[in-house]
Amino acid sequence: MVKTRFGYRFLAKEGLFPTRAMARESHSFQAAVCLADLQVAVATPLGNSHKPVGSVSDIVNDLVASFTYDDAELEWTTVAICAYARAGDALSSKSGVKIDLSELVNKNLDGPLTGGCCGGMHRVRAYFELLRADLLSPRVTPEARTLLVQRCVETLRLLLGSQCSDGSFTAVWSHRPESEPREGSLVVTAHVAEVLAGIISDPTLSHWVDELDSNGRPPPPLGTPRLLLQCTNALGTATIWLLNLVERNSELEALPPRLVCPMAHALAVIGVVCAPE
Repeated sequence: MVKTRFGYRFLAKEGLFPTRAMARESHSFQAAVCLADLQVAVATPLGNSHKPVGSVSDIVNDLVASFTYDDAELEWTTVAICAYARAGDALSSKSGVKIDLSELVNKNLDGPLTGGCCGGMHRVRAYFELLRADLLSPRVTPEARTLLVQRCVETLRLLLGSQCSDGSFTAVWSHRPESEPREGSLVVTAHVAEVLAGIISDPTLSHWVDELDSNGRPPPPLGTPRLLLQCTNALGTATIWLLNLVERNSELEALPPRLVCPMAHALAVIGVVCAPE
């Protein structure tokens, strides 16, 4: 970690950046996203008993103070902001910087669905985090909310419709290819499963999905399961695919570096689905 003008910031590697102002992580504020996933409160101290170096609020403060809508990886910053915005902690900083969630929605919706790393799945997660934040505490304009809801509905239906017969997903999930690919993507399948698990396990988002079938839309064809059940079924089959893949690669130490991160996502999904406690 490095001390900045308005708080603290995690570093990708010590000595990698010439100045503190330029210091960043491999992905923008990835550590803040992980802390939010673990439900670490903003008042939680950082460091150790021998050398405390502030708290999570210092990380959030720096995030907001250094925020720009032109961030190269806006989706990462968005997820961190939304996670802590639920408690109203990430909308303004000591520096006076304020983040307009409506503008944040519009910026995230600008660009292709599969833009960014990991087949666009971090952008997809940002959509649903923005939706959850607004559902919990409405802060975006009606126009931005309409566009966000439309994108979330479109994305969810595309994801569910693109799952391969073996339970995996591919990098071309945003459109169905003429023929099914022979091999699913570990990166995309693990990330899609994480998004689905997040939707299903969150009371706000799961209620929103469940209401999609009854909000004035025509009923689904006879025998078609409700959307939330489709999400649950898709998560189950994706988890089985991931579990089989992990079992075939049980020697994690022997994995090539490029597979370490997606395998970690896969293990996280398996843990959430198979042992939620």
